[in-house]
Amino acid sequence: MQSVPNSWLDVFTKGCLFLTHIYPILIVVVIGYLFINRKLFGEVIVIIAFTLVFNRFLKSIFQAPLPPALGKSGWAFPSGHMQLAFAMWGWIAWRYRYKWFWIVLGIFLTGVGVGLVYQGYHYPRDIPAAVLFAGLSLVGFNYFFRSQWVKQHVGYSFIILIGIGLILMSFIPNGWKMPTPYLGLGVLTGAYLGWWMRLGAKISSLEEVSRNMRQRIFDLIGVALGVVLLFWAGFLIKGSVDEVVFQFFFGLLLTAWLTGGGLLLGYFLQAKCFRKSCI
Repeated sequence: MQSVPNSWLDVFTKGCLFLTHIYPILIVVVIGYLFINRKLFGEVIVIIAFTLVFNRFLKSIFQAPLPPALGKSGWAFPSGHMQLAFAMWGWIAWRYRYKWFWIVLGIFLTGVGVGLVYQGYHYPRDIPAAVLFAGLSLVGFNYFFRSQWVKQHVGYSFIILIGIGLILMSFIPNGWKMPTPYLGLGVLTGAYLGWWMRLGAKISSLEEVSRNMRQRIFDLIGVALGVVLLFWAGFLIKGSVDEVVFQFFFGLLLTAWLTGGGLLLGYFLQAKCFRKSCI
């Protein structure tokens, strides 16, 4: 099949795989968190972060090498891209349960799974295993997020998840030197800090998407300013700092700004401009 690089299957699978990369995922999460459902996409952020650590832990157990044709060292089983895609979109689909969305999601996830094998990134065995472990984690998160104790003790819940992530990392050979788990821990820690920012500000409206389109726009402006600055700073310093340190603080700052700092900035910008009749 790989001898026909311009076939429709090649285009379709590459498109599906592109949507599993960091930038499309970031765009979806930002739009969802700011404009659709803050609670749901806050849960998605937590699930993504946990999956980054959990998948690396699973790979360290099986230690199945990547296909030799890739010319890369590392582990393949289960597929990280497939596990992340299924966990993220599966949670969204489970919450909305629209028939058309399930159909589109099924086509997309099939494209991801087929593409990972078709493009030579994984063996067929890696795909169903990723779906299985992602599904198990979603079952666990379903009970976790529905727990009354978790709803009443949000701060402690974050600490528990971060602790679980640290425990999983301790079982990974050289886990303290791998960037991906650090990114996951950074995102979890950033979500925790973002929650503390919203709590400390005592602005209840920040917990839900505003019905006021003007406030939504200012939320986007506040978040976008920080995200652009963070990516610009990251581009400048990435090669001069240790990769695991960079990944941890990048994930922490990005998530803390999205879930806390950027919202506060947008709120105060809107309030200040509104008083001055800027809009």
